[in-house]
Amino acid sequence: MSKTAVIKKIAQEIYDNMVSSTRENGSKYYHLKETTQWQTDIIHKAHGESMPSDFIYDVIRDVLGIIVYTENEEDFQEAIDESLEADIYTSDLTAWLHDNNSNVYYLTEAMVEYGSFEDGFQFLSMAQLIHKREIAYALIEALEEA
Repeated sequence: MSKTAVIKKIAQEIYDNMVSSTRENGSKYYHLKETTQWQTDIIHKAHGESMPSDFIYDVIRDVLGIIVYTENEEDFQEAIDESLEADIYTSDLTAWLHDNNSNVYYLTEAMVEYGSFEDGFQFLSMAQLIHKREIAYALIEALEEA
């Protein structure tokens, strides 16, 4: 079995073990249905330096889905780059920015790297996309290590 086939198999197992639940306040979140240490370790590695958050779990779930449903196993990163998108609603973007003070770092990175945008919404959108890609690449790295 090739390395990419193994990564896809591991991603499928985690993807199948993730479920959505609803809190008392009505907010939805993803979590592992059954706690498995090796899956928890992969998810924690995908968080990088960040504390667990619903946003990161959502991105992990999305990326696992991209990996699982990618036909061409040769380049998961390319599939992720083509599939991941920033939120389209300003309220979702500002909620993401508000979720963690360190998210301002991604806004700064977007401003430095993409200084030609016309307005703040484009910077905010790109900042969130940079964060999502960082989570995705950390997840791929964790899957490869597993």
